[in-house]
Amino acid sequence: MTYPRCIFEYYSESPAVHRAGTGAYPGPVSDQDPPRPARPLVPVEVDAVAAVTAVTVGWVVVAVVLLVVRARLAAHDASWWLAVPPTGVVLGLYGQRYVRRRRTALRRATDEDGRSPTG
Repeated sequence: MTYPRCIFEYYSESPAVHRAGTGAYPGPVSDQDPPRPARPLVPVEVDAVAAVTAVTVGWVVVAVVLLVVRARLAAHDASWWLAVPPTGVVLGLYGQRYVRRRRTALRRATDEDGRSPTG
């Protein structure tokens, strides 16, 4: 059995075999396929406070679990893992502050002109 020298040898067949829309590739793969028009991106209006809170609580849970298995971590020379959850909690608290201030600013902008600032 011979192996290809590079990844492109796997796809050396004609482009018509790998046509767009068949699930093999998400976009045009040859000159025969017309490019798809780009849809305008619309911001999603989401209150991220709940997501950031959930992730921060998750880091607290991870910290508790790692404290429980601290001896096993030390035995495998992985005590540095104990520094990761506090870092996640600190970043989560910063994220809490950020998303709360963003939510307040968005609400204030919506109240001033009566429409959503993102759309």
